[in-house]
Amino acid sequence: MPEFFKVAQDNVQVQANRALSFFDMAPSKLKRQRFQKRLDFYHGIQEQYLKEDITKNYKHPDRLNLQLEYDNITKFLTKELAAVYNEAPIRKVEEGTEQDQEIFDHIWDRSQIDLMMQEANRMTKLCKTVIIKVSWRDETIQYDIITPNLFEALPMVDDQTKADAFIYASIYDTENDSEYLNNDRTKTKEDKFDSQDAIFYYWTNENFIGFKRDVRGGKKARISFNDKNEDFVNPYGLKPFVVMRDEFPTTGFYIQGGDELINKNGIINQKLTEKNYLTKQQSFSNLVRKGAPSGAAGLISDPSMTLDVPADTEMSKGNDIKYITPDAKIEELTKDIEGKKRQVAIDAKLNPDIFTASAERSSAQSLQLQNAQQAQIVKADKPFYMEYEQNLFDITRIVWNTHNNKKISDKATLFVDYKDSEMIMTVKEEDEHMIILDTNNLISKVDWIMKINPDLNTREAAMQRLIEISEEKADLMKLMIPTMPEMELDNDADTEATKPTDSKVK
Repeated sequence: MPEFFKVAQDNVQVQANRALSFFDMAPSKLKRQRFQKRLDFYHGIQEQYLKEDITKNYKHPDRLNLQLEYDNITKFLTKELAAVYNEAPIRKVEEGTEQDQEIFDHIWDRSQIDLMMQEANRMTKLCKTVIIKVSWRDETIQYDIITPNLFEALPMVDDQTKADAFIYASIYDTENDSEYLNNDRTKTKEDKFDSQDAIFYYWTNENFIGFKRDVRGGKKARISFNDKNEDFVNPYGLKPFVVMRDEFPTTGFYIQGGDELINKNGIINQKLTEKNYLTKQQSFSNLVRKGAPSGAAGLISDPSMTLDVPADTEMSKGNDIKYITPDAKIEELTKDIEGKKRQVAIDAKLNPDIFTASAERSSAQSLQLQNAQQAQIVKADKPFYMEYEQNLFDITRIVWNTHNNKKISDKATLFVDYKDSEMIMTVKEEDEHMIILDTNNLISKVDWIMKINPDLNTREAAMQRLIEISEEKADLMKLMIPTMPEMELDNDADTEATKPTDSKVK
């Protein structure tokens, strides 16, 4: 391990100082700035960034009196991509005891694990890398989602994708957290974690240290001593964190990417604001005066005024005053905004019509495509989240057993089953789809009837119902076939028809 990252096990102060020094490094600050901006966009705190963009692009933006407008594309697309927990999975304890299941039922209920994992899924799609800390708080297990604007991972020297230690921070104040703007200009923006009110937590497999900044300079740690843990020992013997990533790591701890969505969201916001301005200019005509003498006062007009223009003379020839309506390219700008939204969806591997889907039939096919693409995303994500849930299960057991006499057995394992995404179809389309599956022996009528009648929750019940349907159809056919009446034949015709020929008469 490089000298900078070495942990001096015999000196808690050295450990805390080195962790704080790593947290304060320029690359770490820049990373936190980027992710703070990403989270601000997700939570709808976009106005300040829009103002900065307008200031960069217009010399005198204050003269335009722009009406700001922004669209939270970031949150919309993030939720579309984070679909694994749209429906809660089935979780149960296997190979364990009834007590194991009871304990985990208690933990899962108290921690609202389905909602927590859904939010963790969204934050992972947004930030690409997050951690979940398993905490013992208020006499129960709780899960804390920590995003990269709050933590730093000190990587292992022989495997940069794994963390040798974690340091994360929190700060409690009454101000809006978005004041920590971090628009990649650390020299002009204050880092809230430079404050002496910031609280830091440092974890290795061996130690847990809480500290603040030293009041004399802030570059050194001021250790918070704990009577219950005087030796600053990690009671769990491992770092109580589950690392969640959007992809498999290959080059470092953090998965790169994601800024492109924020950048495009910012561009669209500016164009929406410009569209507002053009619409306003198109709605009101501008008074234009030609030939006014130098230094003449500006005219202020309203519909009740009459404006007199002097007759042409040698001195005033060509003078004119009139209203001009700007020819604003509103339609072109609207198409440009729609095109950029479609491109954002395509980049995210989603249906480009996702922003314009409606209840019309023309949109039904679009929704099917959208759902199919989302199903592919869920399919790709499942292996990752099965592993994350298992890691969470294992660390939860260790933390619980550390604080409780009633233990979870070591042999207990987790079974988790995610539901498959279903295609959105009309009744007619679904019937045609099922007929194709049945014709090609890809589904049986037992499967079919169980799908349309969920009350038939066993195959035996479904088969019995099919038999009943078959018998009912047979009985119905009997009722529908009329009894044929005996035909009355004409006697003469019958005589002629049945009269033997001469050659056969004896």
